[in-house]
Amino acid sequence: MGTKLCKNCASKIPVNAQICPNCGAKVDEKRIIIEEEQEETREEKESRQNPFGFQKHGPFYKWVTLVLAIFLGWLGIHKFYERKYYMGLLYLITGGFCGIGIVLDILVLLGKPKIYYNYY
Repeated sequence: MGTKLCKNCASKIPVNAQICPNCGAKVDEKRIIIEEEQEETREEKESRQNPFGFQKHGPFYKWVTLVLAIFLGWLGIHKFYERKYYMGLLYLITGGFCGIGIVLDILVLLGKPKIYYNYY
């Protein structure tokens, strides 16, 4: 069970306590206000992660994409896996931009987290 601090004596008390067992002061119920603030911060965080209202696609796994890029990159299979169909078609037609696009994609994939999302 969680704990919180008493505003009068600064001792740790249970979250659901109404009265501090150490000093006997009545504990204010601020939990509702805190939950509302946490919801606002979640919304702010999502708006920062999702600029311009793009849709989130995924999750995509870094190592699956990396293996597809190494072995089938010239066919654009890793782009089709990421649901970037037009880029996959372009890689298919150009042979992965003559290999240059594949090398750049591999370098970019090495910097991504294990599970990542695309916004478009």
